[in-house]
Amino acid sequence: MPLRQRVHFTLWGPTPADADSQAFARELKSQVGAFGLAPYVRLAGPTTRVREAVEGADVFIIPSTDEPCSVALTEALALGKPSIASASGGSVDLLKNGYNGRLFRPDDPEDLARQIAGMISGEGTTATPEQIRESARHYSASVAWARYHALYRRLLAEP
Repeated sequence: MPLRQRVHFTLWGPTPADADSQAFARELKSQVGAFGLAPYVRLAGPTTRVREAVEGADVFIIPSTDEPCSVALTEALALGKPSIASASGGSVDLLKNGYNGRLFRPDDPEDLARQIAGMISGEGTTATPEQIRESARHYSASVAWARYHALYRRLLAEP
């Protein structure tokens, strides 16, 4: 089966009301149709059922190239999902290329496509879902709280 038919893509999230975002959404829908991708691409819109959306995926992809610390990527890893993200910002701290996901060169759609194809062909990750979950554990709210709590206790104990 051709790679194109093996990939089903769901884009989650709202479209902002500004003119540029609306124009982009129309162009995206047009391109999906023009390239015959309608059977493989779902523009799902916003959801409050994030956990279900991520758990239903085989791979989580966040293509943005300016993410200081992506909560969405952290959540996907915490759910054990191998992920693909730009080799920029906080993603380079979260993803260990070839272990819990893959990194692509920022602003390089061809490299993103290569990373997706690699993931699909089995060159994706070596970590198990549990190891992927563990890789994100130290970014959890409870771990962050414990670190801040220890820091504040130490600072308050100083003269």
